[in-house]
Amino acid sequence: MSEPSQLLKDLKPTKEFFIGIDSDGCVFDSMEIKHKECFTPMFIKHFQLQAVSKYAREVWDFVNLYSKTRGANRFPALSRALNLLRQRPQVIARQVNVPETKALDDWIARETKLSNSTLTKEVKNGNNALEHVAIVFPK
Repeated sequence: MSEPSQLLKDLKPTKEFFIGIDSDGCVFDSMEIKHKECFTPMFIKHFQLQAVSKYAREVWDFVNLYSKTRGANRFPALSRALNLLRQRPQVIARQVNVPETKALDDWIARETKLSNSTLTKEVKNGNNALEHVAIVFPK
């Protein structure tokens, strides 16, 4: 099966309604372990935030686990985390270079389908400013 959604497309209804449950973070409490053990360390490593790793962890976890935007699409969440981190007094005092998000924000504003494939296409079409994001979220 080449397309993951094909199973649902081929589903033959036996009732008048369909109930689907997103188990990730809803049925199973898997969000915390996934972010804290996988995504947060990679966020710190990829963007070279080791000098402010404590604050990077706090910001990433806040954006992705504890704020009103929990569960948001990964691209706006990444932008929000980087922008919040850049504003932290501790990060400013340590003079850590937190990547700018202008190219990402511009792409988010004009793209109607925020996905790994549309990001890859954007980079292939010459938007080199997003290469560092495409590496974080490979296809």
